Amino acid sequence: MARFTAIRGEASTGLPRIC
Repeated sequence: MARFTAIRGEASTGLPRIC
């Protein structure tokens, strides 16, 4: 789920989130 959140967060907020 971490990878999905990272990809989703990057497209949503624009910042690579890996957590």
